[in-house]
Amino acid sequence: MDKKVSIIMPVYNTEKYLSESIDSICQQKDIDFELIIINDGSTDNSESIIKMKQKQYNNIKYIKQENSGLSYARKIGVENATGEYIYFVDSDDYIENNSLSYMYNYAKENNLDCLMINAKFKNELYNSYGNAMENRMVVSKIQNTEVLNGEELLLRMIKNREWRYAVWLYFMKKSLLTSTDFFKHFIHEDSAFNYQLLTNSKRVQFIDKHIYNYRLRKNSLMSTKASLKNILGYINSFNIIYKENQKKDFKYENLLFEIRILDQIIEVYDKLDELSKEKAKTIFKDLIPLIESRNNYYVDRYRDFFTGNTNVGSISKEKQLDYINYLEVDIVDHCNLNCSDCSHFSPLAEKKYIDEKIYEQDLQQLSKLIDKKLRRLVLMGGEPLLHPNIKEIISISRKHFPDTQIQILTNGILLLNQDEDFFKTCRDNNIQINISTYPIGIDYYKIFDRIISEKLNMFIYDNGIVENKEFYHYEFNNTKSGDEVENFNECYMAKNCANLKNGKIFLCPIINNIDRYNKYYHTNYEVLDDDYIDIYRANDANEIYKYLSNPVQFCKYCNLKQMRKVKWSRFSNEKN
Repeated sequence: MDKKVSIIMPVYNTEKYLSESIDSICQQKDIDFELIIINDGSTDNSESIIKMKQKQYNNIKYIKQENSGLSYARKIGVENATGEYIYFVDSDDYIENNSLSYMYNYAKENNLDCLMINAKFKNELYNSYGNAMENRMVVSKIQNTEVLNGEELLLRMIKNREWRYAVWLYFMKKSLLTSTDFFKHFIHEDSAFNYQLLTNSKRVQFIDKHIYNYRLRKNSLMSTKASLKNILGYINSFNIIYKENQKKDFKYENLLFEIRILDQIIEVYDKLDELSKEKAKTIFKDLIPLIESRNNYYVDRYRDFFTGNTNVGSISKEKQLDYINYLEVDIVDHCNLNCSDCSHFSPLAEKKYIDEKIYEQDLQQLSKLIDKKLRRLVLMGGEPLLHPNIKEIISISRKHFPDTQIQILTNGILLLNQDEDFFKTCRDNNIQINISTYPIGIDYYKIFDRIISEKLNMFIYDNGIVENKEFYHYEFNNTKSGDEVENFNECYMAKNCANLKNGKIFLCPIINNIDRYNKYYHTNYEVLDDDYIDIYRANDANEIYKYLSNPVQFCKYCNLKQMRKVKWSRFSNEKN
């Protein structure tokens, strides 16, 4: 006879926890259910415990199979289930009393395809991480929701940066599982399973109720040493999510799921031994065509990693450059946001735009001098979109550097106000839009989707996270008591933040714009001739490369030991 609920429990060598886990299910009251246990090739005493529990409880189905992995064990469980609803429980965890009847009744009363519940971490690691997580809720950023479709709940989780895809958070109709994938010998399949499950759900709801208890323990899947199996599992999940996204409108939010998996692949790779890393590189080649098909911000970031170009943008302080890696131009001095601790001191700048004729002369001279060997040119400020002739600036940039990656770095506030001709100019000149997001109450997702719809490449700093945004607070020492070589070697901007202004190249925006700081604070941090290089006086490219590869006397002013991160805020005029 069919049951209301089928609980599916894969088991693999969890003898220490198995009895408590089974008891927590079989002692549930006021609900007609079955517990299906799939022994996935355990080599410990798990089978004896299961058989003992079968004698104690009359609603246990026992299935034994060769080791095929967690995902495939769940598949076998679903195929043997008779319940209207399915709930997955891991054999080292346990559920709260009366939780099955609660989930079933709530799902039925609200006609839900899927009910998402909450869980608590239970610490058996007894280390700093485990102690910090003890009794914390697994879902902490999402509040109780109204009834949504599955896509809406997915997007709400990803926008809150809390995509929780563990299967034990979801109480689901069995009928939903006909279009979800299970795999033999794959791990980390929960992410793809969850994505498919919710994508196919029409009525879902999250209830912030403690149902499940998740053990943090040694030798669990998530705490064991990283291996190639982890890489393969995440790649498998990526392929599934990528395939699902191909069926949908091309939106930034959906891409965040792919990005989350790619980040996990890289995180696992970094933990591998050297031999495993070499083997992983041969696996990565299958990801490259998929990543390159995305005309969005993660293309360069992940393609560089998976092709092995992991040092792109990271320049050795010891080696002299033989090209310019990065060059930024403040095409607008002032800004519409005015951030405190801006490294360009834009809140202190007067309202001023770069002159297009002077800019073109400078680019023409630089291009000739370095034979176009510039990897990245960034148009910024201030806020570059304030420039009334931004389209001309873009065209000039591409004219003189046809093969350079050209980017506009913006806070995004003015992007939705741009006309079609602006976006066409960006497309025609292959311009990438880089967005730095801020906690200013605007809908950045509309901005991201607009850029994607205009078929432009995009990069979003910090993955668009605006909460707790921080800036570096700079400290200066007017006695020049710092060690210029030490400061240069420690400074993250050295070799990576060169600035062009009125025919001069500066190591960093601080040297370039210190005159604003001096004028406002009545200081006298002096910029000498050797602190910059004049592109009209340089004899050849090597002079520029040598300048960018070495410290200057101004570096002594920087007090890097006092530099610290501070919470982002708007600048307030201290003189008022």
